[in-house]
Amino acid sequence: MPDKTTPFSAQVKNLLRQSGLKARKSLGQHFLIDEAVLNTIVEAAELSPEDTVVEVGPGLGILTSELSRHAGKVIAVELDTRLASLLQRRLASLSNLSVINADILKVTPSQLLAGKSKYKVVANLPYYITSPVLRYFVEASTKPSLMVMMVQK
Repeated sequence: MPDKTTPFSAQVKNLLRQSGLKARKSLGQHFLIDEAVLNTIVEAAELSPEDTVVEVGPGLGILTSELSRHAGKVIAVELDTRLASLLQRRLASLSNLSVINADILKVTPSQLLAGKSKYKVVANLPYYITSPVLRYFVEASTKPSLMVMMVQK
């Protein structure tokens, strides 16, 4: 993904249909369907092959695959077990990606980073969890060098 011959939103809908998944409103899930927003997020992250990125709530992995193309390491933390499983299968070919099925607020950056101290955070967050996630990273003993967060309305 992205396939230049099919509209981006249609690609996302096809992926959901093929996977037998729907957005879980109880988790505030809304999937990224705007390619311009995707590109803006990736550009704002200012990624290089030396960067480690913690992606919070990767969902279907649309943003994840783009982050993996630009960063040295991507650690995708997904709360939804079904989506974490889908990500592991769908993006198995990405050698610089680790998918962690966990609540981001219950793991520490040091647990995720396995000894590294420099990292960036990229997230497409449900509105209800935005403040707790921001506070979590701002107050963490190992703080990110940059955070790029898309907040859903």
